[in-house]
Amino acid sequence: MLDNIPYIFEFIFNSRGDFWVLNLYTVDETLLMAGIKLVINYELISQFTGRGLPRGQLYAARENQSMDKISQLEFEQEKVFLIYFTEEDLVTI
Repeated sequence: MLDNIPYIFEFIFNSRGDFWVLNLYTVDETLLMAGIKLVINYELISQFTGRGLPRGQLYAARENQSMDKISQLEFEQEKVFLIYFTEEDLVTI
């Protein structure tokens, strides 16, 4: 859930490019954005305004704060996670 609205997050590993991508859907499976490469500390959704996405910011982060590329196993082992900042959070930062 982002901003109290449920979404479906789909994560796919691109083995050819050796990176993860995110697809985001509404609960009725309407595609909102697709193929967004997960990069540590890079904002993922604000560039897609007007698509029914939440108004905050979504980032991929990892426990050890390394900026290295996200490996397949690292994401599967939950060493990388998503952090969402609501619009209200951003006003107070």
